Parts: sequence; structure tokens; C-alpha cells
Amino acid sequence: MSWGLFLWCNMEIIRSKNFKSEKAWGAKDIATMNGVTSRLHWTDEPYIWHINDGEEIFAVMDGRVEMKYRENGKEDSVILNAGDIFYASVGTEHVAHPIGEARILVIEKEGSIQMELNANFEKIAVVRPEDYKWVPSPMKGVERMMLDRIGDEVARATTIVKFAPNSEFSPHDHCGGEEFLVLEGVFSDEHADYPAGSYVRNPIGTFHTPKIGEEGATIFVKLYQFEEEDQKQFSINTNEAEWYPGLVPGLSVMPLHEYGTEHAALVKWAPNTIFKPHQHWGGEEIFVLEGTFYDEHGEYPKGTWIRSPHLSRHHPYTKEDGALIYVKTGHLPIKE
Repeated sequence: MSWGLFLWCNMEIIRSKNFKSEKAWGAKDIATMNGVTSRLHWTDEPYIWHINDGEEIFAVMDGRVEMKYRENGKEDSVILNAGDIFYASVGTEHVAHPIGEARILVIEKEGSIQMELNANFEKIAVVRPEDYKWVPSPMKGVERMMLDRIGDEVARATTIVKFAPNSEFSPHDHCGGEEFLVLEGVFSDEHADYPAGSYVRNPIGTFHTPKIGEEGATIFVKLYQFEEEDQKQFSINTNEAEWYPGLVPGLSVMPLHEYGTEHAALVKWAPNTIFKPHQHWGGEEIFVLEGTFYDEHGEYPKGTWIRSPHLSRHHPYTKEDGALIYVKTGHLPIKE
């Protein structure tokens, strides 16, 4: 008896209209061929501006998508209907906005996404609460509002992260360090429980496993922004720490951290306080925790994030509601 050669093949027929993920931009992995991935995505929410370090094919299988893209500093957009294909060459900055529900086939080099969000540190960046766009994390029950970012899942990033009640994050180490301020709820790991108002620094090389209780938690977090020699791991309960008089009447300061030219603090502004005009050596970053912060450039309510570059200037003040801000100075790139 002669035996032939039998090749057993795994085949699959995918009806794209029938696919729906649990969260926006969830995906069905179809295949990875020679380092190129094919994934079917479902979404009813926009993605974020990003850049691929390889080419990308974006094919609308069902629904409609407004694809926004930037070329030579100018923003443009196009409506993609079912059957239409958008090709992004290397370095094309783009973002997809579905019009209702959409299903998209994305073909790209594995790990090619290089997110760049507010990545020009020579420009002022402002994000107000009305600008928030929450993006699901790969971990279930975790959402992110990205403020600035360079990189994909491993990135230099400043982010607001919202943890659903009883959610968990995978164990991970901090290759570039982690600094966070708990805004709401209680953030926990194997080291401690950190209630709202806790400021935590985990330097390069530290490790933890976040676990969230019934209250959930929201944190303001900065990743990959540590100097290698800055190795002090600590936490401060700002509800109990001491305040010191500021440089002008009506200003109180709670120092959080200092290393080299970098300074982080909470600053409490009484109503109708005026600070002197000043320049930011090494830049300044502010997150408004309470009240409304003002300068000659604008009005910044609670939840606003402001990043001002090296040698920028402003004249800050408050009105009748005062303000509480997180502020960091001296940490941004200084262009020679």
C-alpha cells in the first residue's frame, strides 16, 4: 500500500460583519506572515493620532470611517466607505474616526506603531477636559486618556489612567521609572494602598502588580521620565503632608520631589492670587487638580494639563475659585 503525503491545513472563513469586540479597537488576530500582521478591528470610537515605522494598509470592511491625516504640517481628511482602502506610508501621521460602528482590516508590520502625541517639546501643549478621548488599554477594565506619548505600549508617556472597580493590571517592572498621583479612589499594589491624594515614585528597576478594589481608581501617571541615578522610591500622602508659604501672599507649596534641575510640587492658590511673570528653565508642566488656573494665554479648569517648553514665559493668576495644581519644572529637553 502506498501512502501519499497529507498536508493538514487550518483554514478559517471570517464574516467581518459578524465580528464585534468587547471594547473599541478590539481585534481578531487573523495571521502573522513573515512579521506582517493581519487583524480585524471593531470600533465605534476614534483612535489616537499615531505614526507607523512601517507601511500600513487600512481596509474598511463594514461601516464608514473618516480618516484624518497630516502631510507637510497640514491636516486633511477623507471619508472611507465599505470596500475603500487607505494606504499609510512610513511616517504618515493619521487617526481613524468611525462614523457609527465600523469593522476594519489592518495589515501592518508587527509592532510598527510609533505613537507620537504632543511629542514636540518645543511647543506649548494644552489638553482640557472637553478634549478627553478615553482609549481602552490591553488590560480589561483599564482606560487611558493620553496627554503626551512617544512609543506604543512601551512609551515615554504622560497619561490619565482610569481603573474600573476590582480590575487588575499585569505584573510589570519600570524600565524607565513611574511617577503617579492618585486622583480618585484607591490604587493598590503589593506594597501599599494609596488613597486619593497619594504621590508615588517608582524608580527604574522597581516592580509591582497593581490591584484595584471596589472603589476603582484614577491616576495621573508619567512613565519613562526618570534619570537613571534618581533611585529614591517613596510615597507621600498629600492629605497629611505639610504646606509651606509660597513666594507671594496667597500661595502655599508642598514639595514632592527634587533631583538635579527637576522639581515637583503641589501648589495651592488662594482666590485672586497673582504671581509674578516668569520664565521656565527646562520647561514647566501643570495638571489642575481643583479650581481654575489662569494666565495671559488662557483659562484652565480642573482636569486641564499644560506643558510649556524651555524658556517659555507666562503671568499666572487665579480668580474667585482659587486653584490647586501639580507642577513640575526643569525636566523637559533643552535644545542647544
